[in-house]
Amino acid sequence: MMYVTGHYDTSGTTQYAEQMSRRMAESVRDYLISAGLLAGALKVSWSGERQLAIPTRDGVTEAANRRVEINFHFPPN
Repeated sequence: MMYVTGHYDTSGTTQYAEQMSRRMAESVRDYLISAGLLAGALKVSWSGERQLAIPTRDGVTEAANRRVEINFHFPPN
């Protein structure tokens, strides 16, 4: 299973960060599907500004916090 998670920074409102992290995660999902991955092998989520890579105060633009993480989980043999 592949997990695609969108993240955003604190530059806007919490609602805006939520929307942007969702859009980013869905965009990556759509690209992976167009490249041939099966949609059933992907799980998509988003965290808005809740999981910052670099802690910042409210209203700070930080490029490292605007990201999509892709994680793989392989079932045990």
